[in-house]
Amino acid sequence: MPTRKPYPETRTPKHGLTPDHGGALMGVIAIMAVTMVVAMAGAGASMNALSFTSSTRAAVQAQAAADTGVDVATANIASGACAASVSRVNVPAFTATTQYSMSGTGVTWNNGCPVPGAQRVRIVSTGKGAATGVAGNASGNTRTVEAIYEVPEPTMGIEVSGAAIYGSVGAVFGANFGLDTGETGARIEAHSGNVTCEGNNWINADVLVSAGSLEMDSNCKIRGDVWSRDKVTLLGNSYLDGDLWSQADVEVGGNGVVTGTVTAKRIRTKDNGVIATSAPMTGTPLPAVPEWVDFAYRAGDWVDPANRPFAVATMGGFNCQLDAPDLLLSPAPAKPLILDASTCVSVKISGNTTLALTADVVVVAKKFEFEGNTSILAETEQNLWFVTPDTTGPGPTCADGGRFSVDGNFIIHPKVAAFIYTPCPLTIGANTVWRGQIYAANPSIGDNTRFTYIPMGLPGVDLDDGTTGGTIAAPLGGLLSLRDLTS
Repeated sequence: MPTRKPYPETRTPKHGLTPDHGGALMGVIAIMAVTMVVAMAGAGASMNALSFTSSTRAAVQAQAAADTGVDVATANIASGACAASVSRVNVPAFTATTQYSMSGTGVTWNNGCPVPGAQRVRIVSTGKGAATGVAGNASGNTRTVEAIYEVPEPTMGIEVSGAAIYGSVGAVFGANFGLDTGETGARIEAHSGNVTCEGNNWINADVLVSAGSLEMDSNCKIRGDVWSRDKVTLLGNSYLDGDLWSQADVEVGGNGVVTGTVTAKRIRTKDNGVIATSAPMTGTPLPAVPEWVDFAYRAGDWVDPANRPFAVATMGGFNCQLDAPDLLLSPAPAKPLILDASTCVSVKISGNTTLALTADVVVVAKKFEFEGNTSILAETEQNLWFVTPDTTGPGPTCADGGRFSVDGNFIIHPKVAAFIYTPCPLTIGANTVWRGQIYAANPSIGDNTRFTYIPMGLPGVDLDDGTTGGTIAAPLGGLLSLRDLTS
């Protein structure tokens, strides 16, 4: 009997599912997988875009902050407020450091603000973005830039500053002393101690006595304003053509006259003393008289207005004479000269001597003794400095045996200006004619002396406010290079 072929199953299975139901489920799973892949790809692209965008934003902000750091550092140098490092935590946040090089080339840099003689200045500034990158991208959070500038050659190595006459512990002016000046703002300053103006003086300058008294004796005439912490006395026929401030008493007597306003704690007139107007003291502070400034001799500090460094010659011995050859030792004609006589026991000028200058000259010594009947002259304008260095503070410190004495009839002729810096007692004899400035421990100026104020100053020192420098305070020169150091 032949075998029968089976017929297809036509009954419904007990589980109720047809054979193609599993295939539909696989399709759904496939679609879901594709959708997830697309979604993840989109999310990844979005995160990458967000990371790139935030990093770019942070980098732009950080770059601007770094550039600001360079600008601030250069501005500080130009204003004299240079700092080795300057930072800002607020937006734009940066840290900028300053270095200098004494060479126009090379890679050696010194940390700190530029000093005289520096050839280049390097500023490295790191800026921080206000909004940092996200999604793990911190590449733009900071930017570091380097700017290198040239330092222009100084136009003047010696800063003009200071009073006509400065006395650290007072000053005494003999009879018939005269101070004349064509400069506005000329002044006599005493940081401490008293000031005495004896008979027949005439002083065309302001007088500031920050910690002492002022006594104007018969026929002392001051054309300028006067400030004094302690008592001010005008005796017979003294004359003040200006205003007067005192934190103590003012007494005007014996035909003394004050043409301006007197402001004081107590005011008294007697014996025909005259005060134009008066006012009570209201707590107005006196102008500051700077403290004594120590000044050390460094040959490299001396540069003349033509930007030429001073040549250096030396003297030594027991008593060193300043005759004409000594002052003309410069290697080339009209070249500025430093005469270093610091090993001499004393530097002297003999009487009846004439010294002719052909260049600016600095004489450095522990002790100066100048005899009278001496003339110093020049055919063209020249400057002369007599310096006794002082490196021990506070206040003037005179070495044992140190002093500065000028006998009578000592003449500084027109076209020569002479500056005296000495931490020792200074005495100037009668009938002297001096042109320039005096900065001394306690100057005592003799009868019939004529003094003409010529502003001069010292290198690296501001005698107006009593500060010493060593860093330049001038705009930088051209930008030599600017590059991004961000790694």
